[in-house]
Amino acid sequence: MIDVSGGNTFKVNGTTISTEWSPGAVVTVEITQGPSGVQIDLDRAVNGTNNLSYTTNIVNALPATGVSLYCGGYTASPQDNVNYAIFLNNLQIIGDEHATLSFVSGTWNPSATGDYEFVLSRQGPVDDDVVLSSSNPDAVTVPATVSFESGSNQVAFFASVISLAEGEAVITASNVASGASDTFTVKPQTKELSISGPDKVWNGGSRYFKLVRSSASAVDAIVNLSSTDTDVLTVPATVEFDQEATVLYFEATGVDIGSATIKASNDDVDEVTVDVNVQEISAVGGADNAGNYTSETFINGANSGYGFGTWNIWNNPAALGDSTEGGGGNINSINGYSFRFMGDGSGEGDNNYANAKRYFVAPLEVGNVVSFTLTYNWDGGNRGVDIFDSEDAQFANAINVSAGNTFSVNGTTISTEWSPGAVVYVEFEQQASGVSVYLTRSVDGDVNLAYTTNIEHALPAGSISLYNGGYQDSRPEEELLNYAIFMNDLVLHGEIAAGLSFSKGTWDPAATGPYEFELTRVGAVGDDIVLTSDNQSSVTVPASVSFDSSSNTVSFNVTVVSLNAGDATIVASNVASGAWAEYTIRPQPSEDDENPPIESITFNAGTREFGFGLPAGYDLVSVEGAATTLVGGDWDWVELSEGTDYTVVDGAVVISVGAANGMIYRVNLQKQ
Repeated sequence: MIDVSGGNTFKVNGTTISTEWSPGAVVTVEITQGPSGVQIDLDRAVNGTNNLSYTTNIVNALPATGVSLYCGGYTASPQDNVNYAIFLNNLQIIGDEHATLSFVSGTWNPSATGDYEFVLSRQGPVDDDVVLSSSNPDAVTVPATVSFESGSNQVAFFASVISLAEGEAVITASNVASGASDTFTVKPQTKELSISGPDKVWNGGSRYFKLVRSSASAVDAIVNLSSTDTDVLTVPATVEFDQEATVLYFEATGVDIGSATIKASNDDVDEVTVDVNVQEISAVGGADNAGNYTSETFINGANSGYGFGTWNIWNNPAALGDSTEGGGGNINSINGYSFRFMGDGSGEGDNNYANAKRYFVAPLEVGNVVSFTLTYNWDGGNRGVDIFDSEDAQFANAINVSAGNTFSVNGTTISTEWSPGAVVYVEFEQQASGVSVYLTRSVDGDVNLAYTTNIEHALPAGSISLYNGGYQDSRPEEELLNYAIFMNDLVLHGEIAAGLSFSKGTWDPAATGPYEFELTRVGAVGDDIVLTSDNQSSVTVPASVSFDSSSNTVSFNVTVVSLNAGDATIVASNVASGAWAEYTIRPQPSEDDENPPIESITFNAGTREFGFGLPAGYDLVSVEGAATTLVGGDWDWVELSEGTDYTVVDGAVVISVGAANGMIYRVNLQKQ
């Protein structure tokens, strides 16, 4: 209606009507309600002299119900604040008085059954008799009527809360003669506790359980906990909710193999329980070791630790890095590194993805447990960990973090709470028909989320895959590491089936010659290993290699014989156990090698025919011949005919004795 701002600007409904300096101005305003809006008339005077009059109509379908004053947007020393104040007086309504009923007191959140006093007030021509009703009499009941005493404008009555578990109720008070009415919503606060969490705890370890109270006002913050067998499982004696919180997490510790029941209660609620089995976790069968990595060795094909296959890293680079950079939690290894996954900025738009997969040496057996620790920085994009089955199909999402602080497991959002520097511990166990997932999230060591779920799938888990990408930031000064995820402490518990893995090798040789490779075995793998290469024109291997009976690693040389003959996959297998592993080598041809050397030259003295071998990795396009006489500074090249002038036998070109334009020959090749 009126706005006064800098530059002596005086507005009505957004329209500037004056910029005249008017110190000590007194403004008189009159608002008249019309059928389709209001008319505003105002006058402004200084020292009793009017210097502005203005009238306007503002269209609005609904009638006015009140006025609002505001004052703000100033900067001044405290003693001068009064200079930015506004003052109001003589606020009045002229016209017929409206009939109104209103609740002036009552209890909206009762935490116990019983009677609660409510007070009604009337204004204007409201008769004495008022009708009362409840929208949910199973929760709250009220008298059918209540009456004002003559000469009084307030009346009290009692509403009865008969149940805390039947939901909310809306109380309506109405006067039939005048049409005046008002409502009051009552939301009974139930007194309940619930407890949930995993059905097992590892012996010597701990897991977190979730405790929920139905109401911060109805249920006391302090809750008593106990275990029915402290020789098996222990819990804190008491836990305490934060002032307005209704959820907390507490730790239970396994002491010995067996079963126990956790109990929770206080004076406000009935006791609730959860049954827990304490079990022995299997010995470590595989463990990655980031403490052994360096920035140069954490690459595709690297394998520090044991019980896993090599890394398969694709899209943009994955690297080692300090997990605390960018605001993540500290999960660094002893060398100050954890695995860092982030795009390098070379992608288009939001496609700066980084991915890394690690296979188990064999599909998980029932009871095998995989665990890892993860942290992340900002919440832009999507990042997380997928689980793949034994046929390399993704069937579960162990964790995903995305915009809006959205934290989900297998597509279900389990939290949108801002958790800067969160450290997430994830554990999944292979079941007969899927995996069970357990995770916690903590900030500065305090757990603020614990979650358990089962994901059904017919095939066992065969690998995990880390991904990071799908972000877009318009601020170039923000570093990519703000969108990174970090992972560490990748461990597999359980007896592992016989398995072979390449624990060392070079996947991208840039020169011919020997390269050292290393095999690692787990489980019942025999000493003798058969080696093969599917492309011996590119890479050759020994026919076999043998482990020393006291060692689980063995080294051997792989020989790159050509950089231009294409990829080669080498396979290592142990016949007795059936264990095998493969490793694909992709020799890197030199881009400057435009004139590959002839592999060999032959001459048949009897037939006087000579030939030459084609370079590996090239196809023959044509053969040309020329006489020795130069024509215009070059030889007169003529394309020769296969079968007449030359033949191709076993990758070698043989020139016929009677070939046209003999003496000088050249070949045109094309890379395969």
